Amino acid sequence: MSVQGLASASEAVLADASVPTDVGIGPAIAPRTRVLEFSESVTLEQAELAASEIQARADVVWAVPDRLMRANVAPDLPND
Repeated sequence: MSVQGLASASEAVLADASVPTDVGIGPAIAPRTRVLEFSESVTLEQAELAASEIQARADVVWAVPDRLMRANVAPDLPND
């Protein structure tokens, strides 16, 4: 599927999933891997719903929300 086709198909899927945003195609992180970028912030629940709707497509292998992860470090541990 072309990059433009992916954006159009994703917008249609996200509209059906009630995610109120436009979708853009971000950078390629591998030859056949693309990052979809929302035009506005969405909640984690909306991102997870969008990912599951996109992953349900026959031409998509996997889809996951991109989220910030932080290490959980106890405050009393030394920081070398």
